[in-house]
Amino acid sequence: MKSHAIGYVVAGIFALLSLLLFPFAFYQSLVKAPPEATMGHAMRIFYIHFPMAILTFTGYGACALFSFVYLWKRTPELDVLAVAGAEVGVLFNTLVLATGMIWAKYAWGTWWTWDPRLTATFILWFLFIGYHLLRASLENPEVRARFSAVLAILATLDIPIIFLSVRIWRGIHPNVLQGPNKIQMEPAMIQAWLTSLLAFWIFGLAILIFRSLLGLQELQRKPVP
Repeated sequence: MKSHAIGYVVAGIFALLSLLLFPFAFYQSLVKAPPEATMGHAMRIFYIHFPMAILTFTGYGACALFSFVYLWKRTPELDVLAVAGAEVGVLFNTLVLATGMIWAKYAWGTWWTWDPRLTATFILWFLFIGYHLLRASLENPEVRARFSAVLAILATLDIPIIFLSVRIWRGIHPNVLQGPNKIQMEPAMIQAWLTSLLAFWIFGLAILIFRSLLGLQELQRKPVP
């Protein structure tokens, strides 16, 4: 379909933009940005870790949004879009946990600690793994879409908890964003952070669009009962 072709073009443009931005982002992160006073060069993993966290929330947020609209409209295409968001979310959620463990080993001397933010992020990952297991266990498409939509909406309630966990329960996870216009980083570090965030976010959007289009095409190929 023409709309699918346009979607692939948009996704391709996003992918190309991200490929053009990544070298500049890596230069900013690995060369230009100074080492952090306490962690030294190990801090540089933050420039990958943080964008992946944002992509995690983007994917899960898209899943929850399309799930909510599905419960209202009951359109199969919306269920497909929700699944795409969940898959992208799980992908980057897994990478967030992995890079966070590397960071933790250098910062705290252990690969894992049950810090409130880390625990809440792990719970979010676990809930969306459950989302996919739930879908795999249900054969009826309408029942599968409805039950998984409810689970997705409930699971994303954990996202505000992740944001607020450092302020409410303290813990040892650093809170880089202390409030509006208060970022505890040097200008070169902020530039590296923003450049990496933009490159990864555009790349994540390209993946999300590609996965959504593949799901929609697969839905169209299914025989109508």
